[in-house]
Amino acid sequence: MGCKSAIGRIRFEHGGRSMEQILRDLAAKGNMEFVAGQLGISVASVHNYYKQFGINGKHKQSAAAEVTDSPLKQVIDDFLVAKEVSGKTKATIVFYSNNLRRFLWWLEKEGIPAKLSNFTPAVLRRFLHYLQTSSERFGGLSITSRRPVNRTTIDAYWRTFQALGKWLINEEIITESPVKRIERPGQLKPVIPDIPLEKLKEVLNSFPDDFIGKRNRAICYIFLDTGIRLNELVSLTSDRLLDGGLLKVFGKGQKERIVRLSPATVTILNDYLALRKDGAHIWTTTKGKPLQDSAVKSLCRKLGQKFGVKMNPHAFRHTFAINYLRAGGDPFTLQMLGGWTDLDMPRSYAAALKQEDALKIHQKASPVEFLIHGARGDN
Repeated sequence: MGCKSAIGRIRFEHGGRSMEQILRDLAAKGNMEFVAGQLGISVASVHNYYKQFGINGKHKQSAAAEVTDSPLKQVIDDFLVAKEVSGKTKATIVFYSNNLRRFLWWLEKEGIPAKLSNFTPAVLRRFLHYLQTSSERFGGLSITSRRPVNRTTIDAYWRTFQALGKWLINEEIITESPVKRIERPGQLKPVIPDIPLEKLKEVLNSFPDDFIGKRNRAICYIFLDTGIRLNELVSLTSDRLLDGGLLKVFGKGQKERIVRLSPATVTILNDYLALRKDGAHIWTTTKGKPLQDSAVKSLCRKLGQKFGVKMNPHAFRHTFAINYLRAGGDPFTLQMLGGWTDLDMPRSYAAALKQEDALKIHQKASPVEFLIHGARGDN
């Protein structure tokens, strides 16, 4: 339940009186846990309302202890509501929710009370160690829970705890995040191969000139020309097609950016749109229903199998970035066009390009080649 709906419910149940008056009356009768029970909200929420309305109460000295003893599930619910209100995407909310729900499951399994007071570095380290060492996690109810965990998964939980800790600090519920004392798990940075342009040329020339063929060709052109993410592509609507070959995209956190379509891509897109039924969504099925991201993933997978190359939406994004840098672009403008929040990924693409260049130089500068052939660069 959202914050506004909770306040509305409480005021309705108390005859329309103001939230401040309701809280002051209850504060005079009992401590924060009593008030939380009466209103059906968390102790942490009561604590925040007390600060908002300047309510000290006779139990001021024990307020901090009551907050840290708040049920962790209710705190997590408040956190998820706050993130939803702040505009986080549905995928991000589900990501946080699933990770924290599994953390609560583990606390119960270990017999650790699910209280905010147990959101500590020691407990979080034990949980991360459980993820790393357990051969069967979370009851082994899924195939993935019985597979060895990778560093990316460990990092996903670390980032979830970091987000929760940061929110708790912003809400002045805690003064220091326990995640601050836990080093971020090291990440492998594999070199992601881009899709060879000669293969892409074969792919782009392979589509038939019917509705599905023109739609799928346009999808590949836009992926390659802009590097937009899968969810950014499937959520495109007609009102985001701007004059001059520009496209308005809403990325992670609903952050808006403008990307440019080359004239060739505009032509390919218009060829498809001429066959599409009128509607808000750009990408549709033959029946006019919005195209799902699973259909785009399936398209990429089948194309990859047909042409013998790894192909998925992220591979297109990588190919766009590498070729942008290869053509003289810089990481700063790449960050803007690709919608990255920082320079980490653009710099990693630049590093991958440098490695590629180094391998090419090695072909000319190899000591073995010199010893065998007697001259640099001879074959």
